[in-house]
Amino acid sequence: MNIEVLSVPKADDQRAIVQLAAAAEAVDSVPPFSEQPLMDLAAARETQRQVVAREPETDRVIGAALIDMVGASVELTVHPDHRRVGVGSRLLAAARSELAGKEIAVWAHGDLPAASAFATARGGSAERTLLCLGRSLTDRDDEMARPERPDIELTTFVPGDDDAELLRINAAAFSWHPEQGRFSQEELDQRKGAAWFNEKYLRLAHIDGQVNAFVWVKPPIGAETSAELYVLGVHPDAQGRGIGQYLTREALILARNTTARRMILWTEDTNEAALRTYEATGFSEDVRDVQYMFKPVE
Repeated sequence: MNIEVLSVPKADDQRAIVQLAAAAEAVDSVPPFSEQPLMDLAAARETQRQVVAREPETDRVIGAALIDMVGASVELTVHPDHRRVGVGSRLLAAARSELAGKEIAVWAHGDLPAASAFATARGGSAERTLLCLGRSLTDRDDEMARPERPDIELTTFVPGDDDAELLRINAAAFSWHPEQGRFSQEELDQRKGAAWFNEKYLRLAHIDGQVNAFVWVKPPIGAETSAELYVLGVHPDAQGRGIGQYLTREALILARNTTARRMILWTEDTNEAALRTYEATGFSEDVRDVQYMFKPVE
């Protein structure tokens, strides 16, 4: 096989990587790449590099790694027809070389047994877990009700006008979070340009007259059947007042006004306050992603 590092991917390579991801998901039942790396790939952002493995005879892409050069994280996959012949090892080695001198994080989406074995056999240690929680939207229950809160006023996000407020709250609410904490104007613009974006599903919470929280729902498009509680952020100054649970219920109401039959969300397994809120509103674990850390290579 041939291994190639791309800094500015061509359109053919972008399409090939997306097609590779679809082939992997069809077999594994979980997508190999998360949303942000795919958005960065489509935009050919300079913060991402791609490593591709090509079939020598056809030049077809049979494996790929997407590297976040800022966050020093990697997501990789190999076509199901080309697994267990060293493609993944070559991709990982090339990605580690691109991030030489840095400890790197490699995501295993779904924490599939093969992915876990692959990571641990090459020196990776499981350090972080993201939980995907879900619940039905077809049941009418008390968890769907939103209590009266005269101290909270909800308004619909106005693109452009409300960008700075959203980014301010997000930065404060997720200052501890490796990815969400560095959510930028460029990344917000990417989402505003996404096919699924609709500002009516992004609500700002004015608490005692000041915007201090927000809730964002990603509606389903096409044949999708799940809505996602995309982001829920509460400024530290407003935490501890039940606002997270209030906005979770608002998210459920928003989701019920889509075609979704189910709602999902992602949260850290160490975020005990968030887990209590979500469990109280009917969510339970569907799947988990695990991040494996690898020591630097020189």
